[in-house]
Amino acid sequence: MTCSSIAAIDGGGTKTLLVVLHRDGTLGPVIRAPGSNPFDQVDWQSILISLMSRLPLTTKTISLGLAGYGEM
Repeated sequence: MTCSSIAAIDGGGTKTLLVVLHRDGTLGPVIRAPGSNPFDQVDWQSILISLMSRLPLTTKTISLGLAGYGEM
């Protein structure tokens, strides 16, 4: 049986990280991508879409922390 996973994406100005944690406590993929701050990265959406496309099919929940959104 495959165990479920949770994921988090931390999007900043210089880098974006995707981290997956499996229900059994093991660490899944940790993927680094370019920054995804929408105020200074014109391709921020494609960066996030690319990371989300790499989520395991077992992912049940994802949390996103994105730079700049509290500053509008």
